[in-house]
Amino acid sequence: MDGISNGMRAVEIMLRSGFFMVLAVTAFQDCRERRIRVSVFVIFGTAGIVLRGVELFLEINALSGDWGSVDLWGFAARRILDVGAAMAVGGGMLLLSAMTRGAIGRGDGLFFSVSGLYLGFFRNFILLMGGLTCCFLVCGILVIKGVCAGQNVRRRSVPFLPFLVPGGIGVMFL
Repeated sequence: MDGISNGMRAVEIMLRSGFFMVLAVTAFQDCRERRIRVSVFVIFGTAGIVLRGVELFLEINALSGDWGSVDLWGFAARRILDVGAAMAVGGGMLLLSAMTRGAIGRGDGLFFSVSGLYLGFFRNFILLMGGLTCCFLVCGILVIKGVCAGQNVRRRSVPFLPFLVPGGIGVMFL
């Protein structure tokens, strides 16, 4: 049993590390190039799926000793639904990207789909809200500063993913 709990701790550390790596790489690329390479999402998405699969296997294995008191299929279904709902946050952003003709970047939606693998629904949603709050505050200041300087700020855009870094750090303490 101790080997399984050590394995589950190791998987949790790998999930957190993977999330920080995908956040750092995508925020850097978004800030520098205003685009994110698809290969980043493929690599980190695949790693997230594998890690979640290993985590689910270890949890079911740890609970399987209590066959009578634990509904293993229900447990597995709830875990899979949580990750699916977390990825749906990104799916919603991809839908908004299509509806707004790219005003919201596809990379942002893909990021939240991948981060949902690592974080689960609650943390992924909190990450989105924290990023939107940071972005709102900074963009509000930029708009006020631009208007006061007599500049046209209507067509300005900012990369979104760098605003997720403070929220990403905070979400790890939940």
